[in-house]
Amino acid sequence: MRRAALLSLLLAAVLAGGARAATVRSLFIGIDEYRYSAGKPGNQDPGFRDLAGAVNDVRLVRDALAGPRFRLPLPPFDPAAGCLAENATSITLVNGCATRDGILQALARQINAAAPGDTLLLYFSGHGSQTLDRTRTQRGGKSSTMLTTDARGGGVWDIIDTDLGQLIDAATARGVNVTSLFDSCNSGTATRDLAGGALRSVPALGTGVTATPDLARRLGIVPVAAAPGRRVHLSAAADGEAARENTLDGTRHGAFTRALVAALAELDRPSHGELAADVRRRMLLAGDTQTPGAEGALGALFLGGAAPRERVFAVTPAAGASLEMQGGSLMGVTEGSRFALYPSRAEAEAGGAALGGGVVRAVGAATATLLLDRALAAAPPRLAAREVRHVPASPPIRLRIDGGEAGERAAIAAAVATLDSFTLADPPAWVLAAEGGGWQLRASDGRAVGGPVPAAAAAATLVKLSRHLLLSALGTPDGGDPAILTFNYACRADDGSFTPLRDAEGNIRRLPLVDNMVQGAPGDLVQIRFQNNGDAPRYPSLLALGEDLSVTPLRQEEPIAPGSALVHPIALAGEGRDAILFLLTEAPIDLSALQQDPVPGAPSQARDLGSPLERLLAAANRGARALEVPRTGGWTARVQPIATRPPTKDRPTCPSS
Repeated sequence: MRRAALLSLLLAAVLAGGARAATVRSLFIGIDEYRYSAGKPGNQDPGFRDLAGAVNDVRLVRDALAGPRFRLPLPPFDPAAGCLAENATSITLVNGCATRDGILQALARQINAAAPGDTLLLYFSGHGSQTLDRTRTQRGGKSSTMLTTDARGGGVWDIIDTDLGQLIDAATARGVNVTSLFDSCNSGTATRDLAGGALRSVPALGTGVTATPDLARRLGIVPVAAAPGRRVHLSAAADGEAARENTLDGTRHGAFTRALVAALAELDRPSHGELAADVRRRMLLAGDTQTPGAEGALGALFLGGAAPRERVFAVTPAAGASLEMQGGSLMGVTEGSRFALYPSRAEAEAGGAALGGGVVRAVGAATATLLLDRALAAAPPRLAAREVRHVPASPPIRLRIDGGEAGERAAIAAAVATLDSFTLADPPAWVLAAEGGGWQLRASDGRAVGGPVPAAAAAATLVKLSRHLLLSALGTPDGGDPAILTFNYACRADDGSFTPLRDAEGNIRRLPLVDNMVQGAPGDLVQIRFQNNGDAPRYPSLLALGEDLSVTPLRQEEPIAPGSALVHPIALAGEGRDAILFLLTEAPIDLSALQQDPVPGAPSQARDLGSPLERLLAAANRGARALEVPRTGGWTARVQPIATRPPTKDRPTCPSS
C-alpha cells in the first residue's frame, strides 16, 4: 500500500511538473517607409507620404512588454541594424521586411506555433485605409485595410480586415487567445492619416479589394481541435477616422501608442476593458480627438494569467463620513480607487457582503482617507478595507503658456500652480497663448477653444477645461450600460411640439451616426430619446457639453420605469462639435454646482453631498483632477458627441403643411 501510494504521489508530481504553462507569442509590425509613397522616384502622387513614428512605436511597445511588469522574452531589436528580429516566441517586422507576404507568413507561423491556451499578441503601427466591403458584412459598407510596405504598386494591395479576420478565426479555432492592437487610421474593425500632425491614413481604394478565399489553408495553418480561444481588438481610431502621431520628447509616436504604453506602465494586471478605458482617458486628457475603440472579451486579463490579489488594509474605526486607512501611495493606493469595508481582514479577503464602501480622496505615503458613501450605522471594534476597483493615478493635464508680458505669464503660472489638474510641461496637450488682446486656449492641434480672455480669467478657463474633460470621460462604455439612446429627426407641430419625422414606410428617421458621432445640420429639429433599459426605475438627467467648454443642465425628471423613455427636443444651431451627457441614477442628484461658474480653488462641498456622483460633479466644477470614477450604486452615464455640419443633399425635410 505504501509503495502504491508513493507511486501515486510520484505520478502526480510528474503530471504536475509536465503541465504546460501558457505562452505569449507576439508579432510586432511598424512601417514608416512605403515603396510607393509620395516623393519616391518614379511614383505619381498616391495621396500619402511616409511616416516618422511607427517604428518608434514598435520599440516603445516592445520595451514596455519586455520590462519588469510583463517580462516577455523578446529578441534584441535595432532598426538601424535590420528590419527583422525574431526568436522562438516573437517576430518583429519593420519597413522593408513588412511586406504583404512577409506579414501574412509571419502571422501564420505564430498561429501554427501556438498551442491551445496560448496568447497571440498582434501589434501594428502604420498607415490604414478603407475599401468597399464586398462581403456586405461591415457597417457603413467599408472594410478597413492595413497598408503594407509594398502595397499600392506592382499588383500588391492592402491587407483587408476580412483577410485578417480569417487568420484570427483560424487561431481562435485552435484554442489560441488573440489580442490585436492597431495604431492606424480606420482601425476600428481590425485592422494613421498622413501629414500635418501627422495623420496615418491613405486614400480609400475605390474599386474594392476582394478577400482571399480560404486564406488560412493557403498559408498552411493547421486546424487543431480545441475549445475556442477568445479575441480582443483595441484600435487607435474608429472607421473613417484619423489616427495622429505627435512629437514627444523629440521623438515621433502615435497618440494611441503613447497612451497605451503609459497605461501599461501604470495598471496592475488590467483587463482589456480597464486598459482600453485608461487609454481613452489619457488620450482625452492629452487633447487627442480621435476615438480609440475596444471590442471582444474585454473582461479577460491583458495577456492572460491570474487576476491580481486584491489589496486589503486595516482601517481605523471612527464615526463620521471619512475613515483613515492604513495604506498609502507606497502600497499602491491611488486617489479615486474604491474600497469595500468588512469587520475583519479575514472577511475582507474572503469577500462577500460588505458593511459599506467608499472612495479614496486623499493619499499619503502610508495612509489614505476613505470618503464613505454613507456613514456606518455602528462602527465595529475593527475594520478592514478591500480594494474592489483600482483607479490608476491620473496624470495632470500638460499646459504651456506662450507669449504675453512677463508679469501676466507669471500671474497665470502662479494660478496654474494652485490647480492640481494641470502642470506646466512640454510637449503640451493644451496651450494658453497671448493673442487677440487676451489669452487664447488652444488644443495641441491648434484648434481654438472659446475666445481670448483677460489674464485674470485664464485660471477660470482652465477649470472649465478640466471640468469639461472630466465630464466627457464619464461616458466610457463598460459593457453593462442599461440605457438605449437615439437621436431622431423631428418636425414642429401646429401647437409647437416636436413629432418624429417618418419615412414612406412609417419608420422614424434617425440622424446618421458616423465614427460614434451623431451628424446633423444647423436648423435640424431633433428628438432625443433616452430609454431606461435596466430592471428598476431610474432618475434621468441631461446636460449639454458645449464646444466652448460650457456645461448646461438641460433637464431632470421624475424616475422613468424600466422600458420607458425620456424624450427631449433640441434644435441644432451653428456648425460645431458639442456633446450631450445623459445620466440615469437610482436617486435624484443635485446639479446645482454645475449651474454656477467654475471657481478655481473653491472649497469643496463634496462631503455634504449625498452620493459619489454628486461629489464628482461638485469636484468637476472646481477643477479637480479628472479621475476615472467607479460605477457604484445604480447609475450610468453616456456621452454622445454631436457634429453640426453643412446640410447634405439627402437631408430629410418635414412635409409642408
